[in-house]
Amino acid sequence: MAPPVEIRAGVTLFRHGQIGTALYLIEEGLVLLTRAGAANTTTSVLRGPSWLLGAASCVLGRPHPATAETLTDCRLRSIRADACRRLQTDPTVGPWLHRMLAREWYEQVETMSFIRDANAAQRLDRLLIMLVNQRGERCRDGTVRLNPHLTRAVIGQIVGVARESASRLLSNLQREGVIRCERVPWVFPKGSRLLAAMTDAPYAPAARLISIAAT
Repeated sequence: MAPPVEIRAGVTLFRHGQIGTALYLIEEGLVLLTRAGAANTTTSVLRGPSWLLGAASCVLGRPHPATAETLTDCRLRSIRADACRRLQTDPTVGPWLHRMLAREWYEQVETMSFIRDANAAQRLDRLLIMLVNQRGERCRDGTVRLNPHLTRAVIGQIVGVARESASRLLSNLQREGVIRCERVPWVFPKGSRLLAAMTDAPYAPAARLISIAAT
């Protein structure tokens, strides 16, 4: 695995339809995966620290199903596609790589089920909890500050609603006292129900893969 590289926000790592030449491990930052659909719709998901990007395309030799663009400044490690295929049979790294791929598959199935069963407000809650976990800054007064690096339009794409609806949902949370988001950074007050889900626990398999592949 190559040494970590600092990538600025707004850089396209790969595009939908391209054959994968490398996979990327996010050590720090957020990456937005997008895919254009029918009737001018766009589906977007976020990936943060510990996620592998482009692994399925590299392993299967198939085109990328989505475009990946750095949403924030990121620190990434990369593995060439040919090296990735060799790692699958490595007795040390192979099981961790397979576990990461299984995690991606599981998360996709779980997300589809959640989107089917949850309403827009619940989907926004889930997005904010993820951002708080990955980017939130704890303060001495018990609040958590967050620079989301997301426009209302992108939030709408991720949640599955129009920009106007995303703004309305955030306003509802603000009236409930869950968040203060009239300016950046956003502030989650002490006692906000979303902070109950905040955790500092890293994803162990990714940390292990970094340490193994770097040696």
